[in-house]
Amino acid sequence: GQANTRSIRYTLVMPVNIEATNPAGEPTIGTAEQNALTVTVDIRTNSLLIGGSEHYVALSSQIVEELDSSPAQERITQVYRLKNSQAETLAVALQAFLDQARQRVTSVLGQEAVGTAQRLLDEEVAIVAEPVSNSLLVSASPRYFEQVEDMITQLDQPQKQVLIEVLLAEVTLDGTTEWGVQWNTTVDLRGKGISDQKREIDSIKLDGETIVGGLTASLTGDNWNFILKAMQSDGRLEILSRPQILAADNMVANINVGQRVPVVTGSRITERGDSINNFEYQDVGVQLEVTPRINPEGIVKMEVAPTISSLSSSTVAVSKDFDAQVINNRSASTSVSVQDGQTVVIGGLISTEDDERVTKIPLLGDIPYIGQIFRKTKKKRVRSELLVILTPHVINEPGEAQKFSRENIDSSSIFEQFEPTGSQRNKTQQRILETLKPKAREEKEVEVPQPAREKKPLPSKI
Repeated sequence: GQANTRSIRYTLVMPVNIEATNPAGEPTIGTAEQNALTVTVDIRTNSLLIGGSEHYVALSSQIVEELDSSPAQERITQVYRLKNSQAETLAVALQAFLDQARQRVTSVLGQEAVGTAQRLLDEEVAIVAEPVSNSLLVSASPRYFEQVEDMITQLDQPQKQVLIEVLLAEVTLDGTTEWGVQWNTTVDLRGKGISDQKREIDSIKLDGETIVGGLTASLTGDNWNFILKAMQSDGRLEILSRPQILAADNMVANINVGQRVPVVTGSRITERGDSINNFEYQDVGVQLEVTPRINPEGIVKMEVAPTISSLSSSTVAVSKDFDAQVINNRSASTSVSVQDGQTVVIGGLISTEDDERVTKIPLLGDIPYIGQIFRKTKKKRVRSELLVILTPHVINEPGEAQKFSRENIDSSSIFEQFEPTGSQRNKTQQRILETLKPKAREEKEVEVPQPAREKKPLPSKI
């Protein structure tokens, strides 16, 4: 073969004298005589002249043919504009793959021979990320170019997405209720304003080991909303938040609904005796972190970490002139696996809070000393349970997200508050209704023609 113009160091196995052989009589590396193999470079003809025994000449020829099969000057350069992946992330993954290839070369050839092989691999494949245009600059020899191109194509596939319906509710418990939800297989909804019939849940699975002190249930039927509405009609359930979030596969999604309140972190007294407090703002409300993972069978594994915090009526003295308000906090961290469209319920997060209410007659109840006669203080210990209800919907194509959004808008209660008459809605509501519910509008606004009545002649005067 033809020799390359670049400088290449060859590591060869040389014959040795009889004293330097191993017990099996095989030659070893590093003890060869200098004249056992000779290599001469002819720059004029770009050739290598190899001399030596038949065994080592044949071995040298194989090495030269392997090194000369894909010259470094024969390269293919291509710019790949990625559609779905980030260029920097993909470049790091491909470079990690090449690093693994170098490690395999080291383990096979040994440390002495890895220098040449690693330089060849570095020269044959070069990958650079261009973040502005989200592109990959690839330069590789024909030997590796097709493999690198195939990996880029497979890694740049569109990611699946998961539309997660979340319902965070708080159930008030009484003395006879162990859980906020009665885990029965049938639910009687008569008299609840929902439906005059019994509805059966297709299947229910309870798991008491998912979280410490908690309870998890998986519902495959479509009756969970009826259970919640029945409990809400009894005044036992309060919906804290009902967000929906669209998350990419294996990506973290966060929901934060609430407010930021100042919290005292420290206090000090000045030389003049004044108290100075240090504050920092803390999120109070509903926080939810979800990481969905979709497997090929359509099962969605979700790592869920809900946190519900609220301001308590209790205070703690942090200095002689300032009392800090206590923040109630309930959180959980768990991992659940459900089918596409299946509902999973995380419950069992029970809290107890003392509620003090004062009822009084205006003005009279505020009179010092005698005002106690005209007011009444009632203390009650309230127990409540937090329910986290999740329903994932796998979205394989971007068009499916629009379908779910349309269904949610159509089923929203905002449209139930307006009658389809022009006098009861403003222009914005009219435009929304005309866009989203044209069929219902046409059915209610089309007037049915009434048959014309025959005019009877007036009786003539006699």
